[in-house]
Amino acid sequence: MDRTWIEENARPLGDTDDIVMAAREASVIGIGETTREAAEIDRQRNVLFQRLVLEAGYRILVVPDDAGVAGRMDDFAGGRRNDVRDVVKSAWKPNQSRSVEDLLVWIRAFNDGRPEDPVRVKGNRPATAEPRHYDEVLDFARDSDPVVAGRLEELYGVIRTAHDTAEHLQIHHGTHPGRPFADRAREAVELLEALPTPSGRNPVLDTAGLILAYHETSVAASFDFHELSRSVAERVIGYREQSGEKIVYLDGVALTGVMTAMETAVKPDAYFRSAGSRLRECFGGGYLSVLMAFGHGTIRGGMRIPVPPADYAERGLLDAGTDGLALDLRFAPDGGWADRTAKVRIIAGVYDPAEDAAHRVEVRSLKETADFLTFVPEISETEFVR
Repeated sequence: MDRTWIEENARPLGDTDDIVMAAREASVIGIGETTREAAEIDRQRNVLFQRLVLEAGYRILVVPDDAGVAGRMDDFAGGRRNDVRDVVKSAWKPNQSRSVEDLLVWIRAFNDGRPEDPVRVKGNRPATAEPRHYDEVLDFARDSDPVVAGRLEELYGVIRTAHDTAEHLQIHHGTHPGRPFADRAREAVELLEALPTPSGRNPVLDTAGLILAYHETSVAASFDFHELSRSVAERVIGYREQSGEKIVYLDGVALTGVMTAMETAVKPDAYFRSAGSRLRECFGGGYLSVLMAFGHGTIRGGMRIPVPPADYAERGLLDAGTDGLALDLRFAPDGGWADRTAKVRIIAGVYDPAEDAAHRVEVRSLKETADFLTFVPEISETEFVR
């Protein structure tokens, strides 16, 4: 651990001048968090985003959510709707936070009076099933066949809970009812296919198919991180090519980091190439990667995350004794601390302090993975909306 290099090159945590300066010459910047549950990282991310908009001309925000949710966020940001709390509550669970709400409110204020130069919000994946889709299917079934409707209510009553607590998290927490949700969704489609429809094709089959696809591609089923990474990169590249605007892409560092082969705790031994690696291949130095890391602290429900082991990159940063720092890794010496194999902690929904060692990625080189690193020594629980 080259503590001297860190001490000589570290800037205060809030000093992101180097990032903003580099971003002026780039076209896409990925901001990758190692947890989505830290209030300090939330604030840090929002402030950096605002600087990128105000000082570096970034005009598209790509959020880790589907196109339907992002469309509602964009409508609020553009002044076409006013229910920001409802919009945030409709998002993917980790995005239902006060910090996301604050970010949308800030974007709306920025956009006010700038109809020709707004910040737009886009999703990192296509539109998918939402709770309202289950109700659409059930309403049709109740009018068609009460017996089938009763069975659908049983099936959908179970699987729609995945929109509040993902199926793989239910399995992790020991609350899963047993039968895979995809199997239940498939039975629902089969029931609907058997219903007589005098006017022709059943009008809700496509909706039921959307629900089935949601569960068939979940982390608990056949989720493919390689395909997700490829799809995300293609969407970001498409946004850039279609608009010509500069893009801030927010996500977990497992996707934004520049890594050719990595695995996650929810799919161990399933190695995939990150979206950030694909974006670097496409944009070269026009893609910047920012890694937002932390040392230890508290997340949901008071869960304590311990100080990382000695062989983690974060431990060395903690031992440097700062109140937080920002590092430009681009010019770190070859073979030094930032250019060696390193473990980096990643906290997802399946985190268990008793299995802390499983919640990390191993990168070949920090300076290859990220151009910039920010570090918060201790985190506290992020605030979610009610």
